[in-house]
Amino acid sequence: MASITFPPQRKKLLKAVERQFIGAGWAVDTTINDLRDLYVECNDLRFMIKCIDETRIDYESEGSIVSKLERLAREVQNIRNFPIIVVFDRHFLSVPLDGLTTLGIFALTLDDLPSVLELAAFSNKIPEGLDERQTYLVQRSINYATCTSERYANAKNSAEAIKWGKIAVTNSIGFSQAHMHLFKILKNNREFAAAAEIGKLIIGFRPDDPTVIRGLEDLALQRGDQAEAAKWRRRLEDQPTTPRSFNDILAKQRDQRARSAQPSVAASPSEPEPLPAKSGLARLLAGLRRSPDR
Repeated sequence: MASITFPPQRKKLLKAVERQFIGAGWAVDTTINDLRDLYVECNDLRFMIKCIDETRIDYESEGSIVSKLERLAREVQNIRNFPIIVVFDRHFLSVPLDGLTTLGIFALTLDDLPSVLELAAFSNKIPEGLDERQTYLVQRSINYATCTSERYANAKNSAEAIKWGKIAVTNSIGFSQAHMHLFKILKNNREFAAAAEIGKLIIGFRPDDPTVIRGLEDLALQRGDQAEAAKWRRRLEDQPTTPRSFNDILAKQRDQRARSAQPSVAASPSEPEPLPAKSGLARLLAGLRRSPDR
């Protein structure tokens, strides 16, 4: 897992973190890259892990390390839409780690790692009894927040479903599955004005997506706005290469098969097969031969 060029303190920290996650039932990928030292996953929860051992302080200041971690946390959220967890070795930083959340950094010491490991118990169900830092972490995991919203929706708790759907969208960087999910939840709960707002945001991200356009057409129909529905329908019909539905795909395939299987029809005697184009003189002579006066 760890390179032999790593100092003993770093190898020890990496191994300790890996061992704790595996022991708590998490799947662990130990492939190291520029963004992470570990990737951990448990059902709907997914995190990247960055380990900072005490030797870093020998060649970087605390301020420099925190600045780099802030950029790293922002980059991971931009790329993956889930947070990175920074695990410091014991006695590493004197600054309060809770204060780093204002910079988007979720940091803790190795001794405090069990608070993250405990989240496995809620990795595929509605979270209950989480402390402030645990709540911060799961709300920034877009996949988990979206799945939590879906679970509340299935439990007919529309208020919590919408709340968690909005949490997922708020913490998303760019377009994500959370936007489509919240649009659906709002539409299903007849929150039409809010659904229209999120729909406007989605169509900005996906202007030619037929699923999005059909969703906006359906929303307009539910609101009784026939003109708006017609506008979206025309927009969909202006995309001839995009089938409107699965039935359209089947109909298109049947039409293509029928055309390819159709036999060639011989020319009718009353409608002679067209001849190659003739010169002007040839057409004149042919017309004289067909004249009734001849």
